[in-house]
Amino acid sequence: MLAKEMFKKLGYKRTKNNKNEVEYIHKIIYDGAKYIFFNKQNKWVETFEYITLDELQAINKQVEELG
Repeated sequence: MLAKEMFKKLGYKRTKNNKNEVEYIHKIIYDGAKYIFFNKQNKWVETFEYITLDELQAINKQVEELG
């Protein structure tokens, strides 16, 4: 399964996918939006204050796909 499929299964929508960035957003009624942001150029990941194990697996898969 591809990372984008894993994120979709978790309720995330990919909002950016360009040369330097990939971003997924999950809309949550109570807290606004959760996001996971990948910077391809500088090779870092930014996220909200906590992640689930399923989200961690999707993040690891995305990192693997990005190389």
